[in-house]
Amino acid sequence: MYSFCITLPYSGIVAVGGIIGYVTKHSMPSLLAGLGLGGALALLGYGELAEYKKTGAVTKKWTLLSLLLSGGMTVAMGMKCAKSKGSLAPAVFAGTSGLVSLFLAYRVVVPVPAKKEKK
Repeated sequence: MYSFCITLPYSGIVAVGGIIGYVTKHSMPSLLAGLGLGGALALLGYGELAEYKKTGAVTKKWTLLSLLLSGGMTVAMGMKCAKSKGSLAPAVFAGTSGLVSLFLAYRVVVPVPAKKEKK
């Protein structure tokens, strides 16, 4: 499975999480972070998908950049969860981001082989 298969849906989850944080808690930082990180992840996922469609392979740069963003989100939400003494929303986002980060780290170490052309 290519990393854009995870990065694109994850970007939507992050953006929706930011919107929910704003609607429920009137938290402008949640809205800005959610839309900013979600948008950046969507651009990275789309860039990787476009490269895949064009060449049949992807470079590690997309996966590494996505890993940096999701890893940062894991740390930030983990710290927020610790400060809020186990609030559910930060815990869910920290866990989701951690799983995405593990998958992306795996894809950096073990990339998907390029498509073989049919003869």
